[in-house]
Amino acid sequence: MQFYKLLKAMFILQTELPHYFEFKTDVTDTGEIVFLDENNLMEYAKMPKWINEKYRLGRIKNRDFIKLIRENRGKLQKLKQQAAEQEIEYLAKEKQISTFLECKKTFFGKFKYYFKYNKKKSKKKMRQKEEVEEIEPSIQVETRAVKKRPPVKKKKRKENYTIEELIEVYQACEARENQLKDLMMDINALKLKNKNMKKKIENATLFIEEIDSHKKSIFEFWKYSNKDEVAALAEGEEEEVTLIKKVTKAFDYIEDIENFGKVMDKVQRAKLSKEEFDGIYIASTDMLEILNKIKNNEVLPREIEANLREMKRQARDEKTLLEDDFDIFGGMAQDSTKISTIANKKHRELPKDKFNILEISKNTKPIGYKMTLEQIVGNIKNALEKVVVSEDLPVYLASTEEMLSVNDFNVFNINPENEIQGIMTQKLMLQKNITQRVDNIYLFKLNLKRGMHAISFTNSVFYDNQNKTLPVGQDLSTKILVDMSKLELDLEEEKVFHLIEFEDEKDDFSEISIKTIHVMKYEELAKQDSKEIHEKVKESKEN
Repeated sequence: MQFYKLLKAMFILQTELPHYFEFKTDVTDTGEIVFLDENNLMEYAKMPKWINEKYRLGRIKNRDFIKLIRENRGKLQKLKQQAAEQEIEYLAKEKQISTFLECKKTFFGKFKYYFKYNKKKSKKKMRQKEEVEEIEPSIQVETRAVKKRPPVKKKKRKENYTIEELIEVYQACEARENQLKDLMMDINALKLKNKNMKKKIENATLFIEEIDSHKKSIFEFWKYSNKDEVAALAEGEEEEVTLIKKVTKAFDYIEDIENFGKVMDKVQRAKLSKEEFDGIYIASTDMLEILNKIKNNEVLPREIEANLREMKRQARDEKTLLEDDFDIFGGMAQDSTKISTIANKKHRELPKDKFNILEISKNTKPIGYKMTLEQIVGNIKNALEKVVVSEDLPVYLASTEEMLSVNDFNVFNINPENEIQGIMTQKLMLQKNITQRVDNIYLFKLNLKRGMHAISFTNSVFYDNQNKTLPVGQDLSTKILVDMSKLELDLEEEKVFHLIEFEDEKDDFSEISIKTIHVMKYEELAKQDSKEIHEKVKESKEN
């Protein structure tokens, strides 16, 4: 009963105040579901104490927000007053400049301007303005002294607070936080407005000073005002622009995968050749391990021979093993008029044939097979140089190994659930043949930045689009190929959580095993950062 009450309390808080409360779930080593708040275990028996502590923190936040709101209201008021004064000053100068430009057109207008805006009058006005400015602060001080703040009613402290009271406190927090954000936006807008107005006033003042410098005598002013062009003002200083990092939209698999797949498929069809598509397809099969050994020059002759025997066995099982060294029909041996569907869209394309691309026949020799694999690796490298991802997105690779290979072609998954499910299925198949249990899974998360080289396993990777009827998109796979040797990575964060796995998925009462998932989050480093890390590593080795 206490478990359901705890669940209800957390549901109410996270639903009402998602900005302040976010509870996470985990599974213990015994298979028990637990809830965490900032890595602290949530227990119903400790809820009163937890609510009191959160209530206290909410009151502190409220006081902080109130203090900041008062301070920023004062700043906003000063900026408004400054804006009003600048507006008056600028309008006066603008009027004087427009009067000069109008008066200089006629003979009597020049005399009129000369005697209307003489220096003596302007000095008298400045003295009057200074006197007014001296009087205004004293008036403001007196008015401030008269105003008294209304007495604040303090709430009596209670021994225990309820969830309802906790929600009230944090709703007040949220309202004040929004109020503070609005104030800050108004302040920033007024600062920019006042800065622009100040520059306008400076330019107008320089223009008027230029006119006044020629008013020593009526004859000099006459000569100056007869000029067709008045000397232009010097160009103002360039405003320093602070570069702000652009906030990019977070990739959401459910919402964005369809559009991402279509964009990547169109790009890859335009940039990649048939041979390059064939190479990417081979990388999507069980050939990736041998391809990486070829890439890193780590393959042994016996490994080539063993892999060739395995390919011949698979081809024999699928009844595609050729008697001859070369198939003169290629893909045309199949019916290209047969209609198939992908995501409820019809097409007349043939799926790629792994054994045809690898040129597998009864007479294939290890030397020729190795040359074919080397050519495929070269095609994959060329393809990766041509294609970049269209947006920022996280990708995932699940493994039983603790370390991420930094020199291989690695196939990541855009969908983390599919990746974890895939590795758990592989492990289940392995455990049928071995007695040792594997309970630790390492999920490597890599944030691909827009413009990074990678190839997505779109529809065109799996089919030859000879009839140009293949649907555009990524409907057959959620995976993406990355060359790790081209990246500089840094381990940014590591988290651990648990999953429950049934020994028999069809039996709800079967034995369960707890799988520990280690999430390793990697970020690509800028070149400067990676150099600094290499230098630090070098220094530590020398010391």
